[in-house]
Amino acid sequence: MDINFKQPLRTLSGDEINEGGVPVTLGTIAVNALLTSYPNEQPTSEEKVQRWRLAQAIFAAGESLDIRIEDVVLIKRLIGVAYAPLIVGQAFAMLD
Repeated sequence: MDINFKQPLRTLSGDEINEGGVPVTLGTIAVNALLTSYPNEQPTSEEKVQRWRLAQAIFAAGESLDIRIEDVVLIKRLIGVAYAPLIVGQAFAMLD
């Protein structure tokens, strides 16, 4: 599945969300969600390495990245845990 991780996230009024003057993109939140440890989760070492590799690929991606459906499901699950509705709604739409 070809995903553009450079897509910016926006406020409800349509302005780009910025953090420290840098636009927050789908890639930003996907990488953060993949690299975060969650209190009620016990991933195996292999799962942690998988997340790290996927985060690296997203971080290094140009305009788009071809990823597996299973990876999209993982990213959506983790974004759903890590972020508020404003971010989750946009991210899910971009990942569909």
